[in-house]
Amino acid sequence: MPLAPGARLGPYEIKSLIGSGGMGEVYRAHDSRLDRDVALKVLPSAFSSDRDRLRRFEQEARAAAALNHPNILAVYDIGTADNEHYVVSELLQGRTLRDTLSSGCLHPRKAIDFAIQIAHGLAAAHDAGVVHRDLKPENLFVTHDGRVKILDFGLAKLVEPVSARTTHALLATRQVDTVPGLVVGTVGYMSPEQVRGRPVDHRSDIFTFGAILYEMLGGERAFTGASPADVISAVLNGEPAALIAISPMLPAALDQIVQHCLEKDPGARFQSTGDLVFALVALSGAAPAQPAPRHAAAPNTLIDREFRLSETVCRRLDRASLDARIIGDELHYLDNGVQSDIVVCYLHGMGLDARDFEPMLRSSRYRGLAVTMYGFEPHARRRLRLSLVDHATILREWLRSAVLPLGAARLVLVGFSAGADVWMQLIAAGLDAAVHADGLLTLDCNLSYDTSFVSRVIAKLPSDNPGELLAGLRTFGEDARSLGEWLNTHDYLVKVFRKFQSDVGALTSVAREVVRPFDGTGLATFIERYKITSGLVPNVRFVFSDLDANRRAVAEVHLLNLDTGALGDAYREDTIVIEPDADHFDLLDVDRLTRHLDALVSAR
Repeated sequence: MPLAPGARLGPYEIKSLIGSGGMGEVYRAHDSRLDRDVALKVLPSAFSSDRDRLRRFEQEARAAAALNHPNILAVYDIGTADNEHYVVSELLQGRTLRDTLSSGCLHPRKAIDFAIQIAHGLAAAHDAGVVHRDLKPENLFVTHDGRVKILDFGLAKLVEPVSARTTHALLATRQVDTVPGLVVGTVGYMSPEQVRGRPVDHRSDIFTFGAILYEMLGGERAFTGASPADVISAVLNGEPAALIAISPMLPAALDQIVQHCLEKDPGARFQSTGDLVFALVALSGAAPAQPAPRHAAAPNTLIDREFRLSETVCRRLDRASLDARIIGDELHYLDNGVQSDIVVCYLHGMGLDARDFEPMLRSSRYRGLAVTMYGFEPHARRRLRLSLVDHATILREWLRSAVLPLGAARLVLVGFSAGADVWMQLIAAGLDAAVHADGLLTLDCNLSYDTSFVSRVIAKLPSDNPGELLAGLRTFGEDARSLGEWLNTHDYLVKVFRKFQSDVGALTSVAREVVRPFDGTGLATFIERYKITSGLVPNVRFVFSDLDANRRAVAEVHLLNLDTGALGDAYREDTIVIEPDADHFDLLDVDRLTRHLDALVSAR
């Protein structure tokens, strides 16, 4: 029977039930000694009668508690009270990797980031002589700030003894003690040596890691079957489809890493998790991933809101192209509800949506609203084609009717990629007599036709023929000038087309309008927009990723301004910056974004 709120186990007061399963019930509890909330897992009563299992559980819990690593769940305490045996750990906010994968595969950059974090945690455990044996997406937790935590070290070995009558039932999700000859793990993620009941070492975890990375990248499990027996056969004898066959745009080197992890013979796999980390980091082209620092305050709660596109709003749209179905529909946006006299409005990149700013909204100390352009919602009922001018008109009405009533002392606009271009066009056209932007932060706005690579690719795609669309996507990388450009475009296309599928008319028409002003104008369009926005908005900051094309373009802009003063009288050197060692999507990193936003807000 679940514990009621207010019940106590030792120094811990139960606050609420988080979840339950075969390994017990998990509660949110308060530690009165240290005045902090924790996660408290109460073990099933069936375990209490088996002293050997309890002894082994305590040994494993102590081993897990000794693992001090940011990518491993911290175990604080174990104890017994009122015949209830429990383990206490840090309380996490976020969701499991299984929940994260419920909507499909991750884009490669995020998958590699998660993989590096998981591998770092495993390496720390393996160095301490601890093997997980039951790694799976359910045992991996992604916090709101992007940190991946490995859960249930040691607990995976606390299970029922195997008997003939329970063998089939246990095949689906199997966790047993480490007695030689018994199966330990979860079908579909077990290594061949686990399936055979042979002794395992750290290389078994590496195999399981490969199966999880395969699922993160491919959106499907590496080993499947109609029954548990079929899955076991696939683990022992089958080979999963090559990832590049599922997603041809994936780097072949990444597919090779996964295949190396999934070798049937332990001796043919990576021989240490440290080697695996090295291979992943080398592929990412970055320093080893470090988890984002923990924020002291609890994450902000996000609220989904709608702004109704009334007849009054729609009357301001282009009547010649107006689709009557838009009247009465809604514009969607996320609101973090923070009490602040500074309101920050975020606008996403081409084909993306407000979800890209969720981590920032959850951690920001400013009131944050992230709006999704009409028709770009993840599950839009319809994707009507609107001109870029009409999109800007809807955003202006949203600012006037939904943002202005908040009564903020200062309004800051943040735009990512093409979203930054839209904010600049809106400012240049005139926001509203009553709406006044105090700050503008752009993240990789388009500098020239050459740097607008993603928008150019999307703009060239056919809108109405799925066959031609697929053919266009297959050739998208031919114009890429660098690996970074190719990766950025790949990340974009995976995110965009998983959402839009073949219904891309609303997307391609906007992309063409975004690109058109840059065609044949060199840097003149950007320079003119900078001059206008910096003259109308008191504080501006233009941040660019550390790509060769951006560096060349920014250097040319600086030289032009040095010779001719092209950027205008409002120009300051700190308003156009390159973010060191940052790729395109790195500009959405909470810490980077917070640093630039704080600098903008503090400027006078």
